[in-house]
Amino acid sequence: MKNKNLLQVLALGWAVAMLSACGSQSLDKAAQLAALKDQKAKLEAEIATLEKEIGGADGNVQRVKTVGLTEVSTGVFRHYIDLQGRVDAEENVSVTAKMPGALTRILVKNGDIVKKGQLLAQIDDGVLMKSMAELEHQLATAEDIYNRQKSLWDQKIGTEVQFIQAKSQKEGLERSIATLKENLNQTRIYAPIGGSVDMVQLKTGQAISPGIPLCNIVNLSQLKIVGEVTEAYASKVRKGDIANVFFPRSEQGDQRKGQLRWKNHQPEYAYVHRRVQHAFRQ
Repeated sequence: MKNKNLLQVLALGWAVAMLSACGSQSLDKAAQLAALKDQKAKLEAEIATLEKEIGGADGNVQRVKTVGLTEVSTGVFRHYIDLQGRVDAEENVSVTAKMPGALTRILVKNGDIVKKGQLLAQIDDGVLMKSMAELEHQLATAEDIYNRQKSLWDQKIGTEVQFIQAKSQKEGLERSIATLKENLNQTRIYAPIGGSVDMVQLKTGQAISPGIPLCNIVNLSQLKIVGEVTEAYASKVRKGDIANVFFPRSEQGDQRKGQLRWKNHQPEYAYVHRRVQHAFRQ
């Protein structure tokens, strides 16, 4: 009987302890919930304050941009198109010989700067020089005969025919020598213009004749930029238009302005005249 009562007492104590523990846990959770609600209220208040400061109650951030104002006025609006062009010389002359022969001397090389009339090359003149020596010897003899005949004629000695023949022979030899001198001068090739020597194609010993170029001479003081214009813009490009010329291979990417001088319609070409010799500096 005593054991049974002891068990009842123990069971009752355990039940009371369990109820006490459950009540304590319920009170802790309620306190946590209250604390969280309090934090939520504070966060919502801070969010609302920030939204009002930003200017959007819906939470969308409004970004502010700084702009500038200027007065509206009339002006010229220029449209540009990009074209690939090349630099050509106004004077680009092919140098050739006036008579055939073998080159004995070439006095220039690529890149040399020459003046108009400067000697560039020499053609073999050995045969002409021999002919000149023979004619000069004949002329000396003819002049002696002419002087003798003239002296006799002045003294009324001899016939007029002999005097005329001596005079004619002397003058004929003089004309032959003058012609031969012109031919000798043609064995020398001179620069037709001043400029830079380009594309020397022959070497000493090679044959040259009229039509076979020795070299080219380019006058770099007068250059032009030539570019192709597509059909879409052909009707819009006019003489006098301003072109910006850019040289990508120059030291600092040089850029200059020029004026459209000429336009060819078939095919569509246009060129800008501009002094651009500085673009060729190495």
